[in-house]
Amino acid sequence: MINSTAIMSAKGNEIHNLKTGQIIRFIQTSGATDGELLEMEASYPAGLQEPPVHYHPLQEEVFRVISGEITIRLNHEVKIYKAGSLITIKAGDLHSMWNTGQETVVVNWRVRPAMETEEFLRIMTRVANSPDSNDKGLPDPLSMIYLLNKYNRIIRLTTPARALVKALGILLYPLLRSKGKRLMG
Repeated sequence: MINSTAIMSAKGNEIHNLKTGQIIRFIQTSGATDGELLEMEASYPAGLQEPPVHYHPLQEEVFRVISGEITIRLNHEVKIYKAGSLITIKAGDLHSMWNTGQETVVVNWRVRPAMETEEFLRIMTRVANSPDSNDKGLPDPLSMIYLLNKYNRIIRLTTPARALVKALGILLYPLLRSKGKRLMG
């Protein structure tokens, strides 16, 4: 089981990814908004690399840049957004965001509807902070397949294709079931 105490503050409202340096502070949770909204403040340290391109099939995200400049890939177009910028990412939009600048970027991040996003972020951070993840904080392939199948309503990667992830989930079910018990601890 992966120990989560190292990634949460005393009140449990912050998570810290020790490999990427990203910090997420939860402002409004799904529980507090009847599932309508998850609001966070996220910081991205300088020099952060681009994460995997992904999309949310049922959710919209809105980001407001509070400080710094963030690089966003949105449907194959890459732009840098400065403090004060408002970026809306609709359900199905392919995207990723990272910090290529020299200073930490802080964004206000809203997800509608909230669904299981908070749980997913907490688990991904816990996995990233474990010895089982790579230097970018990504889990081993079996864990990734398990998580992509478990949270397929909220996040999907562009590669591997959803059909392959689903097929592997079926074929590797016995292995993934035991992996899932460990991850969900």
